[in-house]
Amino acid sequence: MAESSLSAAEERAVAAETALAELGEEGSAQERARDERFDELVQAVANASARAEEAEARAASAEYAGEVAAAFEARAVAAEAESREARERAAAMASACEAVEARAVAAEAEAQERAAEAEGRAA
Repeated sequence: MAESSLSAAEERAVAAETALAELGEEGSAQERARDERFDELVQAVANASARAEEAEARAASAEYAGEVAAAFEARAVAAEAESREARERAAAMASACEAVEARAVAAEAEAQERAAEAEGRAA
């Protein structure tokens, strides 16, 4: 009977060891799954961070492009104003030239009239 008790105890011990080994394997599998999930989460965070940095860089680039566009628009407005001023000055100069030409024509007519009068007195 002692042998059968011993044999039963040995069988229970072997069963307990087997159960512990299975639990250990199950625990290891769970731990590996947890580690894999953690690695996936770390990778997901790294990917999200990289996408955020790219989005930030694109936003900064868009902001810079907007600033450049605003600067070009300001230059275009200034150039348009300068062009308008130049056209106004050219129109004023043309008007002044026409006035000078009219005075020259009038002076020439007056000179011819005086010359004619002088010839008439001389004759």
